[in-house]
Amino acid sequence: MCPLCWAPSVNHQKKKNLSRIGKAFRANHTTPHTTGSKSFARKRQEFEKQHDREPGRIEFFVVTHKTKDGEYINQSSSDFAEDLMGDLAKKTTTSEFSNATKQIEESVFRDKKGEDRYGRVRGYGIGPTPTQVFGIQAHLRNVENESHDPMKDEVQRLQVQMQDMQKKHESEMNEIKSLLHRLVTQSVNLGTETSGTPSP
Repeated sequence: MCPLCWAPSVNHQKKKNLSRIGKAFRANHTTPHTTGSKSFARKRQEFEKQHDREPGRIEFFVVTHKTKDGEYINQSSSDFAEDLMGDLAKKTTTSEFSNATKQIEESVFRDKKGEDRYGRVRGYGIGPTPTQVFGIQAHLRNVENESHDPMKDEVQRLQVQMQDMQKKHESEMNEIKSLLHRLVTQSVNLGTETSGTPSP
């Protein structure tokens, strides 16, 4: 690019606005990662070679937010990781890493960070999608859970209403039975009284 063309393209207002927006977002980012130019995919691959398994999301957060000397990049990253580890320790009983532990780790991470944006998975970089990471069944299960939540509330409400109606029906039936029993007893008593009196 020629020097005369360079200055107008750099000073362009749109680029200044984008730069300002980028600076604001970076300033608001409280837990920056320490991977630098190394992609999350490469970092994940290194972890897999070292440990012979995939890292969980919390584990990977810890790995990507510590410096080479083992310290967290900042206090908010440290606090967040400690919160995650504390919640994970409360929900798991074993220190061994298994599929069940991975699922618990996923739910703890989602509870703290919030749901992933559609088509993205936090902590996996730019490329991977939920179906690639968790499989189609897990994705369908999450979609099913999201879509059935309002229906579950309605079903529970209807079940409670039905139980109330059943109790009311049973109490009414018991009342009818007791009234019937009294009527039968009274008619029997009337029959014995009339049979005991002489006829004219």
